[in-house]
Amino acid sequence: TFVDWSLVHLDRVERIEIVRGPGSALYGDNAMGGVVQIITRDGAGAPHAAVNGRVRSYQRATGSLIAGGSQGDFSGNLYADGYTSDGYRKHSDFDSHMFSGRLRWTPAESASFEVASGYSSDHRKRPGTLTQSEIDTLGRRAREPFTNNFDSAHESWVQGRSQWIIAEDIKLQVIPYWRDRSDSGAFENTD
Repeated sequence: TFVDWSLVHLDRVERIEIVRGPGSALYGDNAMGGVVQIITRDGAGAPHAAVNGRVRSYQRATGSLIAGGSQGDFSGNLYADGYTSDGYRKHSDFDSHMFSGRLRWTPAESASFEVASGYSSDHRKRPGTLTQSEIDTLGRRAREPFTNNFDSAHESWVQGRSQWIIAEDIKLQVIPYWRDRSDSGAFENTD
């Protein structure tokens, strides 16, 4: 299975666990050679917040905010990040934003209720391509890009989780989930 590691934001990672060997019985049919499990930060502990920012070449800037904490039976966290770049070629701009949050209520050791939600978007301009005859003539695969080539994706989601421990080896979970995704794009071909 292909994994886009650029979507895993390091500021949000608490730890990474690696399970070697086949793990299909526990993790599904794609876990034949091993499993990389990424555990993200939760809101447990004293209230905390961290803001990170970076500026690099090609007008590239990234930033993130992570906050969380717990008070009594309640805990929660909030995560937001953004990435923008003009790219190293004309019309290769990229903008990405993500927000997510989680609120958990644990009224007893045997019961917990949680709701999590998030939104992400990215917009990427595409520089354009050459025709085969232009590649043969110019000896390269890039030309002055078109201005209207782009891909855009937006995703929203909400997930709930109710968990009750009925007996020592019996746990009941209800996990409702809603997700909405929209993708759009345009490609201008002048040939």
